Amino acid sequence: LYSSSRDGVIKSAALGVIFRCDPVAAGPLVNEALFSEERVLRSAAVRLVCEDPDPSRSGSLKNIWKLPPSTLAAIFASTTNHALLGPARMAMEQSPELRAAALGAIGRLGSGDDALLLLQAAAESGPHQPVARSAAVALRGKGVNEALLTSAQAGSASVAREAVRVLAERNCTAAVPLFFDLA
Repeated sequence: LYSSSRDGVIKSAALGVIFRCDPVAAGPLVNEALFSEERVLRSAAVRLVCEDPDPSRSGSLKNIWKLPPSTLAAIFASTTNHALLGPARMAMEQSPELRAAALGAIGRLGSGDDALLLLQAAAESGPHQPVARSAAVALRGKGVNEALLTSAQAGSASVAREAVRVLAERNCTAAVPLFFDLA
């Protein structure tokens, strides 16, 4: 049905069924659909990549760096798949156009190891600044509050300011002594 249909909706539904039954066999089809001109099929492929529990096994991310920036941004903007944390970190450094989407993904998927990266992005002025701030507030992984506290006390002035702002927005009770010291 997938290969015989020209209708994007039908192809999308068939791709979803194939993916759920055999992710490894569907991997090449998902990769192909990510490059499709058909918006519905491309959106379905983005959703499947975001849901893929093991992209290395299925190969659904085989061509991730060859994807059009808009498709990759859509993946980063909607993913909750921890397998995409590494690519999101790499996109931060490689592609300014993907930076906002990558920041959002890091905020949803990251840990305390990512706090400084988000604070540094939030300390820079530019269109991605509000996204970086929101991502830092949303960060919920291991060691986040500790990393934010360390950055507030030992970071550069602009990073420390952002760390204090984020700690306050997170209602971090561990930061209360710091707030008193700063007052």
